[in-house]
Amino acid sequence: MTPLIPESGVFIPTVSLGAILDQSIRDPKTLFHKLVDHFFTQETLAISTATSQRVSKSLKRPLDQKIVKSIEGEQTSHDDFICLYISISVSR
Repeated sequence: MTPLIPESGVFIPTVSLGAILDQSIRDPKTLFHKLVDHFFTQETLAISTATSQRVSKSLKRPLDQKIVKSIEGEQTSHDDFICLYISISVSR
């Protein structure tokens, strides 16, 4: 298991992360979607909101914010992400 972001408490199997990185290394949008698909089912996404607040008059519940923030962090730290990709590729 590899932390998605160091000290985030969100982990992903190294093999899964490697596959996601292989498919999206040059495309942050694809990376985002692949990570969301890894951590959340379509059913969960359909009944949830990405924010930590409930939408008024809605039954939608917030997604796990630790995971959401880690995925967002991966998007904002793309250079670190490239380094992670290289280190995982070398360790295979």
